[in-house]
Amino acid sequence: MKEIKTKAWDFLATALASTEEPADLNFISKAADWVNHVVATVEELKISLKWLLDEKLISEDNAKFTWPKKK
Repeated sequence: MKEIKTKAWDFLATALASTEEPADLNFISKAADWVNHVVATVEELKISLKWLLDEKLISEDNAKFTWPKKK
């Protein structure tokens, strides 16, 4: 899969996995599998999450991730 598609799937997976509370890598990976029936490798997830963090599309706290929610 192209890198940008991987990042998009991982962004969606992070959003879905963190609807109730911030999600760890394992839970995001499970959400990505549910969305796209593809289990991202830990390395792919780390690359995507770093890019998403750099772009300020998600946030991290204690190795748990969430997407900014409007209040």
